[in-house]
Amino acid sequence: MEDISVIIRIIKDNKEIYDIVEKLKFEDFNYFTKEELSNKYSEDELSKLKLFFSGESINKDDIIKYNLICKKDDILKIEKEFLGLYFSSRIKNLLNTLEYFAMYFNHNVADDETVYQSLHISYLYIVKYLYFNISNSNFENKEAEKIFTNIILLYKNWRDRHIKKERKLKEIENKRKIKKEKETSPKSKI
Repeated sequence: MEDISVIIRIIKDNKEIYDIVEKLKFEDFNYFTKEELSNKYSEDELSKLKLFFSGESINKDDIIKYNLICKKDDILKIEKEFLGLYFSSRIKNLLNTLEYFAMYFNHNVADDETVYQSLHISYLYIVKYLYFNISNSNFENKEAEKIFTNIILLYKNWRDRHIKKERKLKEIENKRKIKKEKETSPKSKI
């Protein structure tokens, strides 16, 4: 799972990609298809995301900086095209690991109540950052061929639970404010 921190760090350090990814909210992701993806991002943004996640914009300095390959001497021998393949394969491995992780909770092998509170925000952000990769693999009219379905299902469940809790907290906060305003406001004289 160390791939998670490395890939997220690479995304966050690339301001242009980070800004593109961050412009959407958790509730903006529903179908995880190419069609939805093209409705969420402009052509230019999609082009930048594709270039980034294919690894084509990764260079040897990034590989060294993020310690993606342990032996620095090996870096000098690596061709540019290999760097891209290596980075994109790390993302695919991470997605496969997340799919496996999500299966446990979706199929009641593990109790999601146990880990939800401590992991849900991290999970939601990881899926948000990898939304392009998941959606770019799926077509709207080919539901039977859809991949990463467990990631998507767990994401939707935890997102909906998170949104519901957020709304409830806002509601409670608003009630407190109204009550406080009533208590502190001068009573009108009749």
